[in-house]
Parts: sequence; C-alpha cells; structure tokens
Amino acid sequence: MPRGRMLNKRISTDPIFENLSQEATILFTWSLPHLDCEGKIRCNTQILKGVVVPYLPYMTEKVIEKCVKELHESGLVLVYGEHSNYMKFLGFEKNQKINKAKESHSEIPDPTPELLQSCSRVTPHEVKLSKVKLSKVKLSKVNIDNEKGSSSITTPAFNPVKFAAAFFGQKYAEKRGRVYVYNYGKEMKLIKDLLSQITLDEFKGKVEAFFDSKDQFICSTDYSIGVFKAVINKLAAKQAKPEGWRDIYGRDKDGFTN
Repeated sequence: MPRGRMLNKRISTDPIFENLSQEATILFTWSLPHLDCEGKIRCNTQILKGVVVPYLPYMTEKVIEKCVKELHESGLVLVYGEHSNYMKFLGFEKNQKINKAKESHSEIPDPTPELLQSCSRVTPHEVKLSKVKLSKVKLSKVNIDNEKGSSSITTPAFNPVKFAAAFFGQKYAEKRGRVYVYNYGKEMKLIKDLLSQITLDEFKGKVEAFFDSKDQFICSTDYSIGVFKAVINKLAAKQAKPEGWRDIYGRDKDGFTN
C-alpha cells in the first residue's frame, strides 16, 4: 500500500460535504490513505479508531459508529458484509490513479448482491416500494468479531434512493468527466418517484441506456436527472428479465417481494 492517496480539491465545493458533520468529514478524508487498491477498508470501530484516528480523543468508537452510518447514508461509501464489516469508497476509482501491479491485492471481498442483501436487513413485505416508508426502517444492532477482539456497530439501513442517486452520479462522472452536482430536494424526490414505479435494477439499466444513448436530444442536454426522467419511457431496456428473475433485494420484475 502506498504512503498516501490523492484528495481531489473539488471536495471543498462538493455539496455532499456541506451536510456532513465535521467528524464524518474527518473520518472520510483521513481514511483515504489507508484504503486498499480498490478503495476498501475493514469497517470496524476498533480498527478505524486505532488505524485512522488514534490520537483524536473526541473520535470515540461510538462517534465513529455514527460517522460510518452518516457516510453510508450520504452515498459516499457503501457498508456491506454479513456483519457490516466492510466499507467501500464509491468515488475511489475516479479520483485515484492506481497501479495495481505495484500494490498488494485487496483482501476484502467485493460488495456482491449476497453481501449487500445480508447488510441491508430488509424484511420482505407484500407491498410495492412506493408503500414502504423508508424513514421507518429500523436499524439492527450486530456484533462484529475480529482477530483483535469484538466491537459493536449499528448496521445502516439500506436506502435505495441514495444508492440510485450515487449510481446516477457515478455514470454521469464516467460520461462527462466531472462530479454531478445534485439539487437534493428536487432530484431525490424525482428518483423516489421513479423507484415507486420500477425496480432498482430497472432504474440502473435505464441510467446506463441514458448515458449510452445516441439520441440527438439527449446528447444536447446537460444529462440531468430531470432530463433522465423526461425521456425514461423511450429508453430501451438492455435485456428482458427471465422468468422467475429477482433483484438483489428479492423483488420480482414488478417490484414485489412475494
């Protein structure tokens, strides 16, 4: 692992950080030098305290636990694993120049559908997403054991709206070469409305089709979420879902879990 990582100066004007606590911002920025070549780190309060912020007395394990939840909910990181024991920084690849031939291979697994599912702790209900009150999803307390001892951390509830927004922002950055600046109040509502009608996997497929489109009108726009919603009906699905298909949250093609 190198002695450090690059911190993009855009962080100073990124609106995401405007709403973050000072403690969460410190944990995010100070974790960067400790990430592996794939932008991952073990998400354990004892490890984060001992490795990232060992000499900041106000950064207690309890504060770190709250910061991890805050970063996850902001869409900056993805917490996953059976016991929420891994954390991936979602903008890592686009902000770092990595020579994997000169770095050790990552020992942390990728966030597979199974690991995301086990982290989300979502209980199936016979309702569409539009009827699920995300604000009432309860967080569960789990114990995390590691070679140095045990520590408890609260599993952040999976927020599909923020996940979808982060996915859109990632594809935007790949297409335009710059960070997408969200109008949070308006655009998060647009995404929530879309997810009440289509599944998260369908949303992702539509986003990919949107940024791959050669349509003259789309290419002439600013590729905003508002434009995406306006043209979503004419974006062809990349492939039909097979019989019995379900997404990583157990929902079928119509959005039902049962």
